[in-house]
Amino acid sequence: MENFSASAKQLIDLCEYGPYEQLVSVLQDTLVMKTVLSTEVLQPNPYSNSTEDFLILERMLEAAVRGEQFDHIAALLELGRQYGIAVPYLVTARVVLAAINRPESTLDLFHALERAHSDVWAITLPMGGQVIDGAWISARLFPQARLSLLRHLLARGIDPEQLVGRMVFARHSLLFQMVFWGAPCEMFECLLEHGVVIARSRAQHAAARRGRIDVLEVLLRHGANLDERFGKSALFPDGTALHAAAAAGTMSAVKWLVANGADTTLRNCDGATPGDLLPVDCNDDIAQLLHCRK
Repeated sequence: MENFSASAKQLIDLCEYGPYEQLVSVLQDTLVMKTVLSTEVLQPNPYSNSTEDFLILERMLEAAVRGEQFDHIAALLELGRQYGIAVPYLVTARVVLAAINRPESTLDLFHALERAHSDVWAITLPMGGQVIDGAWISARLFPQARLSLLRHLLARGIDPEQLVGRMVFARHSLLFQMVFWGAPCEMFECLLEHGVVIARSRAQHAAARRGRIDVLEVLLRHGANLDERFGKSALFPDGTALHAAAAAGTMSAVKWLVANGADTTLRNCDGATPGDLLPVDCNDDIAQLLHCRK
């Protein structure tokens, strides 16, 4: 727990919660500015005796980012510039982490910080992770925020496969993971337009299992092979996307795949066709569709 002095704590709270006009007014005070530009020696880790010097202005910036106070951020960055504070001492890993922890606003916050630190994406996070991984993982529950972030990263020339990260399905492709995240179709379109390869991604199988017809349509439009075969995994039977859909009982995907030319006669390594994997309570029309179509 960081125990700042009372005057420093008031400034930090003002940056996170207070109105911009009050911050501007307070910063006109010479005594206040002495506090802003000072450092305090604190023990950041209660389980360690080590201490660190903390620049109050940097902690104020972190608080402004945490509070998504964009006017405050601009004012504090300008203040740092006026007083010649080196950017690495102001836009620190803690400040960047505060932006990452606001996933719906991360990209806007990074744009604000980039005015002072042009390569803010290269900063290493406190625990050693990469900014891109942290921002991408943090935004996973906010599809539109992640779409904006994806477009920005691709525009910067980031290799899309770097975004796989240390996730539950990290051994799988980015396209595969996105199906399970419930990513919007625009994200698949964006990645495929930037050269992400469908082959061997198993994206068709994931989309078929989850009934993501919208994703299947995007994949097919970009040349996906609906009859591509894969070995057995914890999530899928051996075989094609049609095997995966049939085994999962995802009838909407079964119908779509058959309608779009998926081969119903292909057998997996166990010799089973998709029809053999249908649930016992499957609709007779579906069973007939799979067993009879050639």
